[in-house]
Amino acid sequence: MFLIIFLSLNAIAQACTLANCSIDAAIVYENAGEIRYAFYGHSPKIPKPVNAPLTYSMWAPGGGTNAILAPSSASAGNGWPDVAFDRGSGNISAVWMFLGGSGGSTTSGIQYSEWSGTAWSPPVTLYQIVTPPPVPPAPSTPVYNFNPVVAVDVSGTVLVAWRSFVYGPGTSNSVLGRTRVNGVWSPALTSPPAVIAT
Repeated sequence: MFLIIFLSLNAIAQACTLANCSIDAAIVYENAGEIRYAFYGHSPKIPKPVNAPLTYSMWAPGGGTNAILAPSSASAGNGWPDVAFDRGSGNISAVWMFLGGSGGSTTSGIQYSEWSGTAWSPPVTLYQIVTPPPVPPAPSTPVYNFNPVVAVDVSGTVLVAWRSFVYGPGTSNSVLGRTRVNGVWSPALTSPPAVIAT
């Protein structure tokens, strides 16, 4: 019985396209290091409000499951995604953490991508810290950036915040963030993020 239902839903998902289905909500999730997404919407794609029965389904362009970002050797630890929907423009904002490193170093950061109606933008790195390997006898003090959240206000301003944790002697825990107004990030991506709380 479960298999029959699954095949039926899959068939519905593959029938949806950007041309004939609406995007009323979006989910972003992690699977084996991939940042994936799916949309929830109705068919036929007609303006709201509507007085006719509509078929709602979960779908992704092209059918099946799509990846915003696939894992790589440099960032194999993608995870902790979050998503926000801009009702004004219809754009969708997604954020996630990435964790990687090589040669004993640790790389930790936060990335952002936006769905503009037809595709996701290339990921933007909002913050990245590379912790070099420890030099004995000094202990390692890696910095981990994780648990990002994103929101979009009524004016279209994007707000992103995340936790930054310094592990080891002198452990510290803070909340950092950036905002984007009219396409411009503040503080600038070339500057450290804002400290929201410590």
